[in-house]
Amino acid sequence: MRQRLGIADVLIKDPRVIIMDEPTLGIDPEGMRDLLALIRRLSTQDQRTILLSSHQLQQVQQICDRVGIFVEGRLIACGPIAQLAQELRGDGGPILEVAATPNDAALKTLLEGLDGLRQLRPMDGGWLVQGEEDLRPVLARLLLERGYDIQRLCQHSDDLDEIYHNYFEKAGASHDLPTDKKRGLLRRRA
Repeated sequence: MRQRLGIADVLIKDPRVIIMDEPTLGIDPEGMRDLLALIRRLSTQDQRTILLSSHQLQQVQQICDRVGIFVEGRLIACGPIAQLAQELRGDGGPILEVAATPNDAALKTLLEGLDGLRQLRPMDGGWLVQGEEDLRPVLARLLLERGYDIQRLCQHSDDLDEIYHNYFEKAGASHDLPTDKKRGLLRRRA
């Protein structure tokens, strides 16, 4: 109720810029949906600027058109989510999710031998593949020709959690902070 009252108090003042810190904290799931819809409406219909500070990256991805990523109090990246993902990919094509059966050593060897391959990483049940360009047509043809049953061949989503993690590592913070602080935990001294 305090969260809702605080938001009502702000809206009565009719500001052009609204700053919200963890606005969904302590709100039930239905209230959370309503609040996120309200924030979206305030931004799109009322043309208000909403600055949202939150660790709930899924919510941020749902309602924000621009994101700033802070590590140790420094802004290390800012822009639309698609732009941040593209900056991490560099000049290469999209990252693809590839899953085929059988998922064996021969499949890995086949993927490693792709012309223009920039990156190959395992993922749950398959592979993440990035080439210098979009490899979907080449991969589909090659997998079918070699007798693989394609389970998944799609562009990997621009997930804000993964983008944040990659920028966090890129900033070197993952090597400088103790593991408990990376997870946002506080440790008390005895």
